[in-house]
Amino acid sequence: MTGDAYARALALFVANRRDEALAAFDALLAADPHHHRARLNRGVLLHQLGRDAEALADFDALVARTPDDPTALFNRATARLRLGRVAEAAQDLARAAAHDPDAADIRLQLVRARLDLGEPEAALADADTGLARADDAALHNARGRALAALGRPSEAEAAFAAAIARDPALRDAHHNLGLARDDLGRPADALPAYAAASALDPADPEPRFCAALARLALGDLAAAWPDFRLRHRRPGAAPPRHAHLPEWQGEPLAGPLLLVSEQGFGDTLLFARFAARAAALAGTAVLEAPAPLLPLLADIPGVAVTDRFAGSAAARCALPDLPGVLGVARFADLADTPAAYLPPPPDRAARWADRLGAAAGPRVGIVWRGRAETRAAPHLARAIPLAALLGALPPDADLLPLQPVADPADARTLADDPRVRPAEPADFADTAALAHLCDLVVGADSGPVHAALATGADTWVLPPFSPDWRWATDPETTPWYPHARLLRQSAPGHWPLARLKRALLMRFC
Repeated sequence: MTGDAYARALALFVANRRDEALAAFDALLAADPHHHRARLNRGVLLHQLGRDAEALADFDALVARTPDDPTALFNRATARLRLGRVAEAAQDLARAAAHDPDAADIRLQLVRARLDLGEPEAALADADTGLARADDAALHNARGRALAALGRPSEAEAAFAAAIARDPALRDAHHNLGLARDDLGRPADALPAYAAASALDPADPEPRFCAALARLALGDLAAAWPDFRLRHRRPGAAPPRHAHLPEWQGEPLAGPLLLVSEQGFGDTLLFARFAARAAALAGTAVLEAPAPLLPLLADIPGVAVTDRFAGSAAARCALPDLPGVLGVARFADLADTPAAYLPPPPDRAARWADRLGAAAGPRVGIVWRGRAETRAAPHLARAIPLAALLGALPPDADLLPLQPVADPADARTLADDPRVRPAEPADFADTAALAHLCDLVVGADSGPVHAALATGADTWVLPPFSPDWRWATDPETTPWYPHARLLRQSAPGHWPLARLKRALLMRFC
């Protein structure tokens, strides 16, 4: 009788008659609570129905009875992953892989879990172990992801190419190949990979968005702007603010144009240079931006500023979309909107000049990190080690930190250096005023560096090895800030501090 009942329940499951199948499994387990296959398939069915807490109870029961069963462990891991219990899932997957080392699907899920946990070294080791037993395309792709997270983009590129050679239809491998080539500073080579990924999954916005970033780096701005708008359709992306308003297309308006800041301080400062042109075309404009930027942005012609817009507007435009609306099609068009567009407020400049007095040596503004260093891989890391940066600066320099000092270790490092003058900018107007008083600003890719550049201050930027598109591809310059000098890394994590030291000696000798 039990065998017939199980066969009937399984047939209903296979026929996708899920409610009937679940009822049949329930009845069978009520009669025989230890029916292993019924318990397993009921858990799988509950997982498919999105009832993972209930599925987990079934898989817990199975593992309790058969703790070395890789199938039970694997299925419990899938439920735990859905429930966000990634560390526990990784433990299950590691046990399952130990008991079934030839199962590429178990090893693949383990590698992915390691990556989600921020354990790229362990992920790479597990991928290599799996590939020693199964030459699996998805495992090659996962191995490439681990290598990319470790800041080894050349090896990652080879791993993604190996995945594609084994399965040309593996969309993720094509997309990841594009990312690796971008990380290697080869955006032109990344474009065919993104195109292949998009062809395999036309509904996915991610490859098209990444291709737009590559085109921005290359200066093909006209082709980039339409797909740059896809940033809001990416998984996990926040919806655009004030989306109830119509999108501005460059026409005169009967009411105000609402310009909306997005992303970080640096992006706002980069794109707000176009706000005055937009206001002139629309008639009037209001810019919604983070409060620390408002005192610096307050004098843009024709533009009112607020950190929380609650009025009425005729249309909206996100700041990053302004260049596309205004017809900025190539790098040469940027000359129509100068990068140095934000003189510091005169009262702030006077206050800081009076407070600081004359400098005994060259006055150098320093920026070593942004608000949050979230990109941990060496080729993406933007934070310059503070002690190492200080060691590259002239011994007679007057050093001004152009950012708030939130980290206690950074505060101690600065306090121990007699060259450092205490300067705690309260907002970006202070940052701009301090930068304007410096002979030179040296810093990492961050909001304060963008503020210095927006004032026209002489600025040297040390971007990460794989920089954002705004730093373009020329060795020492970028069209977005023609007055900036870039000192690029020769390899991931290799900050060019010796070169910086030599350049500063030439600059101030």
